[in-house]
Amino acid sequence: MQDIHPFVTARAWLLRQCRPVAGTEWVPVTATPGRRLAMTALARDAMPAVPVATLDGAAVRAEETLGASPYNPIPGCALGTVRPGDPLPAGADAVAPWDAVVNEGAVLMVVAEMDAGHGVCDAARLLRPGQPVTGPDRRLSGPGAAMLLSLGFDQVPVRRAPRVRILHAEPQGGTRAIDVLLSAALRPDGALVETTASHPGPVSDGELVEAAAEADLVVLVAGPGERSSRTAAAAVARIGHLEAHAIGIRPGVFAALGHVGDTPVVIVPGEPVSAHVIGELLAGPAVRALSGDGPELPHARVEAPLTRKVTSTLGLVECIRVRMEGEGLAPRRVSTDLDLPALAATDGFILIDADSEGYPADTAVTAYLDRAGGGI
Repeated sequence: MQDIHPFVTARAWLLRQCRPVAGTEWVPVTATPGRRLAMTALARDAMPAVPVATLDGAAVRAEETLGASPYNPIPGCALGTVRPGDPLPAGADAVAPWDAVVNEGAVLMVVAEMDAGHGVCDAARLLRPGQPVTGPDRRLSGPGAAMLLSLGFDQVPVRRAPRVRILHAEPQGGTRAIDVLLSAALRPDGALVETTASHPGPVSDGELVEAAAEADLVVLVAGPGERSSRTAAAAVARIGHLEAHAIGIRPGVFAALGHVGDTPVVIVPGEPVSAHVIGELLAGPAVRALSGDGPELPHARVEAPLTRKVTSTLGLVECIRVRMEGEGLAPRRVSTDLDLPALAATDGFILIDADSEGYPADTAVTAYLDRAGGGI
């Protein structure tokens, strides 16, 4: 095998090619989760506009409930029934929950004293008119999008999302599975991913040039094996620049990096396990850099002891799958680069630095848990 490029050095080079994308676009608020807002959103009206109930029950005048108890039910202070979000009837200043109300015939009787404001959200308590509710460059969550909808926004400007084109250097079985693995690594960070799983034949130099002209990142999936990886790398070198081929990470050592024009290219080995690793640890950080985020892994993390020792080869960053078992992490090495069952049966991965030979059992390590998302 040719010389191995250190993973850390190769990754640093890739991130330097990935400058944050420019431009904005207007999208429906329902499509904004995961996108960066390109405006300061201001509350147009007070929230709530009038006092509203926060409980199910009877709207009451609090002062009229003085002395109420199960032995002294008080009629006449209930002004109607309300549900959470309902405006209070005129004159009401509290909500008596149903366990503090009895119904005798058509009359509601309050059987507990209520303080003014109980079960009530006052007008403008949540937001004042003109108050900033979220700022530019904030990545919106589901709750953030729901808030904008509640404020009356239908469409908002967002930062343009990085466009990623996944190409397959040659036809092979399993392309859809690899596309799913790569999309799962890229879409949660806001990338717009276009796949070519149904491409009828090998990708041509012209198609690669066209993809690079239209995308912010090209992910080129080689065929299986070192020879196919060399062929894909040679295509990038022929029409652009090849920076590194054979990168010090396992699985995924036959990955490569380069660029065509100004567009970075990540060459992914054509086997599922390696595709998963390179998607998470090279293509994923590239998307985050293009989005203006830091390259750090965004996965949820768990620190726990290993249930048995793991070994590693000096000079290679090792990505080892783990399964959570009780309070420990059980490592499971993939038996082959086609071992999708190992990926599906585990919960995440640990990383062993290139200067380490592994860890003994009971060593506390950090596991990065798999993220959901990414259908093609």
